Amino acid sequence: MRRKSNLTPPGTPPILWCAPATIVEKGWGREGDSTGEVFAYHAPEEHSHQVMHVETVKLLHIQKGKRLSRHFHINKREIFVLACGHLKVEIWDPNGILHVVDMIPDCRLIIEPGWQHRMTGFGDNNVLVEVSTLDRQSDSYRVEKGD
Repeated sequence: MRRKSNLTPPGTPPILWCAPATIVEKGWGREGDSTGEVFAYHAPEEHSHQVMHVETVKLLHIQKGKRLSRHFHINKREIFVLACGHLKVEIWDPNGILHVVDMIPDCRLIIEPGWQHRMTGFGDNNVLVEVSTLDRQSDSYRVEKGD
């Protein structure tokens, strides 16, 4: 189910209003996104040379014990920051080697185009921030179905 949600608290001056987000209910939880938002990301020093034109910002609410599909993108580059909770992230590099990352709050991951990945919720309240280049449905390739 897709619905619009205004994230701006009542009484907020117009200059500080948030863009309405589209909320999409998923089997693993829900996703809220705002396309075209201005967003600043200060990369860790080891990634400071990488510049990314941000097109999409999403909040992924992943339920405990649920997992997203295993998928990849040809063009989309993603940065994930875990706001709260605990996630297991499986990442397959271009050689097909599986890497498992245990994400805790403030953990950051960069997923390059072509890298297969999926997340599983381990905490009770898992909120993942996704910052990416343009998010197009036609650039999402599912390898395995999620919950």
